[in-house]
This record gives sequence, C-alpha cells and structure tokens, in this order.
Amino acid sequence: MKGKSMTKSIKINSRVLVDYLDHNHLSMPKDGEYIINEDDFANLLRHYNEDVLRAYFANGAPLEYRYFESNGLIYDRLNKVVTIDHKEIVCTPSELLLLEAFLQNANIVLTRDVLIDLLSHSKTAIQDNTLSVFIMGLRKKVGKTRIGVRKGIGYYWIGTVNKRK
Repeated sequence: MKGKSMTKSIKINSRVLVDYLDHNHLSMPKDGEYIINEDDFANLLRHYNEDVLRAYFANGAPLEYRYFESNGLIYDRLNKVVTIDHKEIVCTPSELLLLEAFLQNANIVLTRDVLIDLLSHSKTAIQDNTLSVFIMGLRKKVGKTRIGVRKGIGYYWIGTVNKRK
C-alpha cells in the first residue's frame, strides 16, 4: 500500500522506550500500548539495538534463531536449555532472560538500566542489587570469563556467538 503508513502495535513499559517517546514528544497511553508508524519505528531502531528493543515488546519477538553457540556453551532458545560442553546447566527464568540478551548482543555493553527493564517484564519492579544477584548467579553457572563487566555501567558477553535456526 503505497502512500499509506502501516502501523505496528507495540506494548511497552521500558524506561528506555518511554524516554525515547518523551524526547520525541510522543505520548504513551495509560494502558501501556503505543501505536507507532513505520517511520517512527525505523527511527527508534536507529537509536537502539534491534535485539535489545525486541526484548522489551511484551508480545514477544518471533523466534528467528533457536540455537546460540559460544565457546562450548549452547543455548536452545525454544526449550530454554543451556549446556556447557554437553552438560546441562539449570538456570532460573531471570538468568535465561539475561543470558539471551547477552548472546543476542555479544560484545555490546548492556547497561544496568536496560537489564533491569528487561527483567521487570517478568517480575514486579526489581532493584539494582537484585540485578547484581542475578548476574552473579549467571556468571557462576556459565563461567565468569564469559560475561564481562564495565564497572558502574553494565555487562557484556565475551566472545563470538553463532546463531542458527
């Protein structure tokens, strides 16, 4: 349909997205749903990493990749299973959310605020120290050498990640 702008319905409750909307003088309805046209959506993607943004959409992102592999670790996104050197590692739902965000954004620092927003979708508002506990647990399970720290800023996945369907 040329000449008409298609819209996408996105449910948001992220501080990053709310800040973006405020900065661009866009409003968010009280019900938490915001209708955004393709041009605004494309502009939003230019400002933020697409994989991180998808984590904010309450209705979920399509399952583009099922497996993430990095240095002996394999994450099966569909079945929510983590293995390291063929040994299954049991992770909490919060740890799996963090792991997936790191694997989708390897070597990119994810700020503490972004990670707190991500976890807030699955729980009520979490505190900064709660994030530290979740990160500490995940680092203990997958190995401290896989998750890097930028003190006072955030965390990042160290290494190459291969994604496959």
